Formats: sequence, C-alpha cells, structure tokens
Amino acid sequence: MTFRLWPLCILLTAAMAAVALKPHPKALPNTHPPGEVDRPEMVKFIVADAASLPGIVVDEMDAELVGEWQYSTHTPPYVGLGYLHDMKAGKGAKSVTFTPQLPQAGCYEVRLAHCYNVRRSTKTPVTIHHADGDAKVIINQQQEPEHGRLFRTLGTFRFEAGRAGWVRVSNEGTEPDKVVIADAVQFLPVAKQPCCGALPCSTGAGLLYKKAGVLRLRLRDLRNPIRPRLRQKRLFCASFCRRRCGGPWGWGLPSFAGHGGACAARCFATDGYARA
Repeated sequence: MTFRLWPLCILLTAAMAAVALKPHPKALPNTHPPGEVDRPEMVKFIVADAASLPGIVVDEMDAELVGEWQYSTHTPPYVGLGYLHDMKAGKGAKSVTFTPQLPQAGCYEVRLAHCYNVRRSTKTPVTIHHADGDAKVIINQQQEPEHGRLFRTLGTFRFEAGRAGWVRVSNEGTEPDKVVIADAVQFLPVAKQPCCGALPCSTGAGLLYKKAGVLRLRLRDLRNPIRPRLRQKRLFCASFCRRRCGGPWGWGLPSFAGHGGACAARCFATDGYARA
C-alpha cells in the first residue's frame, strides 16, 4: 500500500473531472480509497474523461455485464471512474460486452484499454463481432499496452453503422489465480486501404470463403488441374481484398498483380482457409 501526495492530487483532480459519471449499477463498488495505488508513477496516464479521446469510446459504465465484476482504481492507468476485474472467480461464466454507436459504416481500428501487472491473466479472450463475422484474440494483460500505456490494438475490422458490432472480454479459460480486467474499448475510423491490409483474413476473406464457397469464381478457374482448391481460395482472397480496398473490380477473375496485389498476397499468406 503506497500513499504519496502528488498522485493523490492527480487522482482527486481525475475524480472531480468524473464527478458526473455514474458507476455501472451491476458492478460491485471499489474497496480502495483515493490515493491507494500500487504504481504511483502510472497515475499520470489516467484518462479521466473518455470523451477527450479520439474516435468512439465505450467505457465500462455503458457495457453489458454478465456475472459479478468489481470496480477498482488500485492499479492505474484506467479510463473514467476505474476498471472492472473478475475477482478471480466464476471462471468461464463472466463477460463484459462493449457495444458502440458507430456513426457510419467502414473500417475501424479497435483498441482495448486495460491496466497491467503480474497479477493479470496472460490469456484473456476477447471477441470482436464485426461486419464480416467474429474474430477472437487472446491477449496477455501482464504486458504493457502500446498506446499511452493503456490501450492495445486488437486489429482493424469493418463495421456497419449503428450498434451491430461489439467487443466482448471474457474470463473463460483464464488462470484461476489471475485477474481479468475490463475497462474500455476505442473505435478509431481508418481509410479503406489500411483496413484491407490489416484485416485478419481468417475472419474476413476466409470466413466468407467458408460461407460462400467459390460460387462467384469463373468455372475455368475451378478446373485448374494444379491444386484447384488452393487456387480457388487464392482467387477468392484476392477478390475479397481488392473489393475491400475500394478498387473497381467485381467478383470475376482477379489478378495477384497490380493494385491490391500486396493486400491479396498478405490475405493469402495469413488466411487459414487458404492453406489447403
């Protein structure tokens, strides 16, 4: 337990800035008094007002909670009032779902906020529900996030406008003696080209391939005697990425060369369905 004057002043300032914020009604209250922090040097990275951040930010106050979660401010930094933790209990039965109100359809970089230390889980599952399906990533919450020591990038995905997409933090499969943290999720709009290149194809082109097969590819491509399934999937990936990049190509015979080639190549290389 550490008490110092300067972090206490910063914490009190943050508390005043967040005076209009209300904690989540389903979350258990914080048991730590202001100033009781384990890492005073991290207090300066607290974001008291989520509205001051770029993009669309969903804090834990507006999230959907399943199971018992508790507030804490013991380990800064965090967004708003504090962060939620699963109390090392109810493993596999708890989740926090962040649903944004996106103003327009398009590609968004998704970032997750969480504090970090050795008491955190090293295999926290996070699911991103986007316009092309679901992406699941496993994050190590003992590692320092790369953005402001608070936010880590989960990936870039395409979303429809409104509240169709969401991000869910779960404690399923996490260590029984480690804590899972849920704080906030940030959605940053990006241009089409970065979205195409950064999109995880296992949840983009690969997922669409699995669903749609090769119905839109030309028959002559399906008759290729040299590893036909591999060629089909490569063509589908190329077509998907070129369409995502905003080029004037349809669903006919795409080429691996030219505009969008690097995107298609990256898609082909990373797509689990393409390795047949």
